[in-house]
Amino acid sequence: MGLWIEMLITCGLAAIVWGVILWVRSFVKRPTASGRSDIDQVRFTLMPDRIAHMSQSAMHMLDILRIGSHRNDLLEVLTARFGALANVDLGLPMRRIEIASDWFGDDAILSVSSDGIYTEITLIDHADAPHLFKFKQDAQSLVRVHDVVETAKLPIWQSNCDGVLILTNNAFRTLDEKIALDLHTAALKTELATSRLCVSGSDGKQRWYDVERRDFQDGSIFYGIDATEVVKAEQAQRNFVQTLTKTFATLSTGLAIFDRNRQLVLFNPALVDLTKLPAEFLSTRPNLLSVFDRLRDKHIMPEPKNYASWREELGHLVVAAAEGTYTEVWNLPSGETYSISGRPHPDGALAFLFEDITAEVSTTRKYRSELDFHYALLDQIDTAVAVFSVSGQLCITNDAHDDLWSGFNTTSIASQSITDASRIWQSQTKPNPFWGDLRDFVHQIDDRSTWRATIEMENGSVIDCHVIPLPDHHTAVTFQRVSTAPIGPQKIKEFELT
Repeated sequence: MGLWIEMLITCGLAAIVWGVILWVRSFVKRPTASGRSDIDQVRFTLMPDRIAHMSQSAMHMLDILRIGSHRNDLLEVLTARFGALANVDLGLPMRRIEIASDWFGDDAILSVSSDGIYTEITLIDHADAPHLFKFKQDAQSLVRVHDVVETAKLPIWQSNCDGVLILTNNAFRTLDEKIALDLHTAALKTELATSRLCVSGSDGKQRWYDVERRDFQDGSIFYGIDATEVVKAEQAQRNFVQTLTKTFATLSTGLAIFDRNRQLVLFNPALVDLTKLPAEFLSTRPNLLSVFDRLRDKHIMPEPKNYASWREELGHLVVAAAEGTYTEVWNLPSGETYSISGRPHPDGALAFLFEDITAEVSTTRKYRSELDFHYALLDQIDTAVAVFSVSGQLCITNDAHDDLWSGFNTTSIASQSITDASRIWQSQTKPNPFWGDLRDFVHQIDDRSTWRATIEMENGSVIDCHVIPLPDHHTAVTFQRVSTAPIGPQKIKEFELT
């Protein structure tokens, strides 16, 4: 009996203890599917105009998101994650519905119910510790990316599939409002990955942007670069090239410009006239070697003795032109003479100038022939002659002068002046004011007329000097020997009696 009584007492005590445990558990909330109690759930109770109530976790979420306790701000944040919420009319009574997250890899659910006045929204997130760690890691990366995008100097914006702006950075938001709107509208219309768009601001001024577009499944991202100054520079360059082209078109000198790849990029009509190369051929942007090959075929350049060595020399020609040292005269079989020069241009380009100098060469040859004729003529006369320019430089002396006066450097006449010449003359004659007067006359410009004087050499010879003004303010001085001995008074007297 005692044993049974002890067993009954023990069972009674166990029943009492179990009953107490059940009673205590009845007052404790069971965990939800998310592993949190109802008190810790993110739960909102909304009225048509405000948030009527929220849990502690809900308040903490709003604080983290920094959106404040405003109904519309809350719905906007929730709709970004649970897109179907936008299609739910919260003003109508409805039973509890569950909306899945639109985010990739997110298995959270938004539970929504309403009686027409009060709407209850509960966020059920099943994320475990590893998923939360990954989420926070991604969130940290997103913060860094956000900082990079937000502080970028170029405008960046994103639109959804309907073309509605959903993300912009600071550079885009600081644009003129009309420019931003027109830029986005124009960017949506083009399907090109990269395009240059022209928009007008509120001030009516045009601006250009290079826009790069990247399309994704849920929308597009656009990157803009202000290209206004680039466009203006390109327009100025085009205008400059057009002006140069018009100027080159009137030149009589043939012009051929080759780019850094040695392709012809610009030529003028004079090049066609001088080289006889067809404009159709030049318009095909031939390379430099092809152009010079054609010149050789048309006998517009001297025929090389060895074609292979000529091609090698042509390579040296290109190098010389790039250094700005190439100049050559081509004597053509037709009797014409061309002057060819090469000059370097910016960005590795080369410019070749073709000039017909046939008339100039002919004139020069004729002038030199006439000059040689006059020199020969002067050398044939017995009178000594010296010619000076207005600056006093000695231009010409003849053989009779060099025979009469010693001390002149006949190999470098142009290096001697009237001062040098008068010193040589004066050293070989007796004192005479004639030399000073001659120096003044050579430099004189006005009131110039022929005059004469007589000088006496150290050996007693008498020289008749004749000073003659010439065109271009040149001066000629002639020396004619009168006698080989001085004329004494007796001879003059006898001459007078006779």
